Amino acid sequence: MLFFAGELGARSPNHSHRKPQSGTETTATALVYVVYLLAARQEMWGTLRAETGAVDLQADDLLDTLRGLPYLNAFIRVRLLRAV
Repeated sequence: MLFFAGELGARSPNHSHRKPQSGTETTATALVYVVYLLAARQEMWGTLRAETGAVDLQADDLLDTLRGLPYLNAFIRVRLLRAV
């Protein structure tokens, strides 16, 4: 069960009036769209997995390697940016 500080009688001056940070709703919406899209379009998910499956996540040049993956970068540019 979820309780807020005021419901339990506790006072928390640092957390009682927090507002969402800028961009969080937009980011959440974009991520939900991408997860839905990958679940609905298995061919996209398969292509992304095939392209990223051989990437060494411990490599020193990981960022350069990821930048060199054409399908991943196209997916991010077209799909993720279109979601917002």
